[in-house]
This record gives sequence, C-alpha cells and structure tokens, in this order.
Amino acid sequence: GLYVHPNWQGSFKRGDRVIEYTGELLSQKQFQLRYPGGDDVLAEYAFELVDPNNVEHTVVYLDARKTNSSVGRYANDCTHRDQKQRHCRGNNLRAEEVWEMRNNVSHPRLYLVATRTILPGEELYLSYGEKYWE
Repeated sequence: GLYVHPNWQGSFKRGDRVIEYTGELLSQKQFQLRYPGGDDVLAEYAFELVDPNNVEHTVVYLDARKTNSSVGRYANDCTHRDQKQRHCRGNNLRAEEVWEMRNNVSHPRLYLVATRTILPGEELYLSYGEKYWE
C-alpha cells in the first residue's frame, strides 16, 4: 500500500495533485510485444492513455512495472471486495491525464489527484477500473 507520511505537515485537498505516476512510455506495438496475449498480471502497473491532440487519438501506455521509483504504483483499489475488508473509506485518488506539446510532439503525464481531503497517515486508494477485475 501507499500512505501519506504520518508527519506530513498539512493535508491534500480535493483536486490537489498528490503524486505523478511515472514509468516507461510504450507504443501500442511495444506494449503488445511486452505483454503478448494481454498478460494482465504483468501489465497491472500500466495505464492506457489516449492522445487527444492528434486525429487518430493514438493509444500509448505508461508502464511503471520496471520503474521502481514510481511509488504511485503502490496505491491500492478500495472498491474491490478484498480491499473492503481492510476498512478503507473509499478511493481517495483519481487519475488525471495531462498532454503537453513539446516541439510539436504530444507528451503525456499522469497525476494521481485527491478526490477528497486526505490526511497524514492515510492510505491512498485509486480505482483500477472494472476491466482490471475481470
């Protein structure tokens, strides 16, 4: 799990960017080569992102599996039945895609954003989406 440090001075308010989710940026082809047959277990740290800045709406993946410094990947999902037993108060994060244009090329960034006030010592929870639990 991922927690706000108990000695953190202050809190995160709704809408605050809590952490940037980082990882390797993969094209759809690279993703399919890395995870043939849609290996869900290995791909569990990957986010599918759709580029809104081009007409084809290119799909890319932000994969944190091999990026140990991407601590955002340790956020659990509170909506699944196994997590509800942990007495969580519901997911307190959501993913926010931000696409930046640099040298006429679109670059994605992914932030985990507070959906409510989060206090020091609280565990951070993010919905993985229904597809994850299928």
